Amino acid sequence: MKNMKSLVALAAALALSTVSGVPAHGQVRSQLPDLVAIKAVSNFGGLRITVKNQGTATAGPTVMRVIRRFSPAPELTWLVDTPRIAPGATAEVMVTPLYIQYFELEACVDFFNAVVESNERNCSSSFGQEYIH
Repeated sequence: MKNMKSLVALAAALALSTVSGVPAHGQVRSQLPDLVAIKAVSNFGGLRITVKNQGTATAGPTVMRVIRRFSPAPELTWLVDTPRIAPGATAEVMVTPLYIQYFELEACVDFFNAVVESNERNCSSSFGQEYIH
């Protein structure tokens, strides 16, 4: 019976570490990526968003969600591929087309949580009122 309990505990720990991408109890991940959107700049009918990996490991490719809010116009949402980013490096992601001049912008870098990060709470950034040409 004791062996059965140990086997069940081991199976649960393995399922947690392999299915969810989260380390099982007792495991420590010393290096993880941490993706954040740090800048949004207009670029002739589009928007260039700079994404930084401020973590200690390479981040694999993922999807960024970008939301444009402008009242009374409807909210627009884009899903944009974000490339692999080395630790400390940045990547620029283009969002096109944008035709409204003033609006609130929100970017959520790892929208589908495909990358296990050291800080999962800082993936969304708001850029307030942006001017897009």
